Amino acid sequence: MRSKTCVESRFEGWGSLKRNHACSSLVTLPGAAFSWDINQLTRGGRERLAARYRPKCSTCGYAVQVGGDCHYSGSVNYAVFGVMMRLCHDHYADDGPAVADWFSSNAMLELIYLYKYDAANYQPSREWARAGYDSSSLSRIPRGDRPLCGPCSKPHTGGLTYRWLPLVLAG
Repeated sequence: MRSKTCVESRFEGWGSLKRNHACSSLVTLPGAAFSWDINQLTRGGRERLAARYRPKCSTCGYAVQVGGDCHYSGSVNYAVFGVMMRLCHDHYADDGPAVADWFSSNAMLELIYLYKYDAANYQPSREWARAGYDSSSLSRIPRGDRPLCGPCSKPHTGGLTYRWLPLVLAG
């Protein structure tokens, strides 16, 4: 049996009202645009992470190495969105499809389209979200989207934190 991520463990500890509040923030405006992130992989955090690891890593802008490939940090960030959407889908599954479908994989991909359809990392963001949705252990890592980046010689050893507003400011 796989171990749970900190996002999953925290979600399990919330009562139904807290879960409902966190889930609604993912799919309703204005919160949907800013209610979630891996803090080190989003605006502000990725700049601090890159500064800390240069020149041994982040050789091409805000890239991070996951497995053997380099990825734009903003794309990898979508893995946590996928985990959160799956948790919400599963939370509402017993209530029937009327609400659970708001958090389906297809609904998640539609939300990403609405936010990123013209972004250079639109497709990689979708792939990372699907990887998070399908398996929060990320057993299937998408192919890198920064082929010109060099591998990192200094791995990130600290944990990653996340936010899931309005309940979690840092995980």
